[in-house]
Amino acid sequence: MPFSVFAAPVATITGNFTVTIENVSQPIEVNETGSKLLYITQCPDNVEVMQGKSKTVSIAIGNNDTETITEISISVSGITSSWASSGEISSLEAGKVKKTNITFTIPKTATVELKNVKITVTGKSGSLVVKDEKTLNLKILPDEDTKATIKTMYDNYMSQAIEINKTITRLAKKGKDTSLLQTIFNDIWGKLTAAKASIDKGDYFSAFINLNGLGTKIDLANKEIEKASKAYPLWIYIIIAFVIILVLVLGYLFIPTKSQEGEEEYEEEYEE
Repeated sequence: MPFSVFAAPVATITGNFTVTIENVSQPIEVNETGSKLLYITQCPDNVEVMQGKSKTVSIAIGNNDTETITEISISVSGITSSWASSGEISSLEAGKVKKTNITFTIPKTATVELKNVKITVTGKSGSLVVKDEKTLNLKILPDEDTKATIKTMYDNYMSQAIEINKTITRLAKKGKDTSLLQTIFNDIWGKLTAAKASIDKGDYFSAFINLNGLGTKIDLANKEIEKASKAYPLWIYIIIAFVIILVLVLGYLFIPTKSQEGEEEYEEEYEE
């Protein structure tokens, strides 16, 4: 059964929930088991909605208190507010569970992506504010027009990648340093390979995730191609390094040091 907490300085009671108690003139009832008074008992973990479409999901809210919870509100965060709407539950009797709906309406212009959405329910048990939260993954799927765009994007990036690979081979034959360029290309090729596998399976969402940002990597590869083309062949740097080392070794062997010169002068004076 509940116990009463009377006027006290600001304090926090923790358990499965946290309640802040401020200075009050009336007692506040707190569930002595530490469980949430208002809780979301049913909520999907994942929701998929195509661009330009809507989808309605069901959630259930329970009252774990011994009295009616009033002024209940439901809010959705993590997406544009106009993308979600919910049904209303104004109050909930003790020990009861009610269901309501949340409708996600995704505009056709929305970006294909995975969003983390938070569902929050709040209410009042007497003068105590109670709430609960759940999170779900909202996957925005491409419509048919976007699928065609993704396919075109893949074809375009693939043709550019093939040309980059040809250029790398040509530069390598000229003795240019293509190590960094090869690393960038391998990353591009890996993303393209994964995107093609997803397209073949009809998974255009995953294909887009792999292709997204690939244009920037291709631009980086082209800049590295320009730098590698202007640089001297790698063997030139090897020869220069060899010559420098050879000069230093010969200098050490044949150029007398100051101590050696002093010894020679001493020997000459001694002989005289």
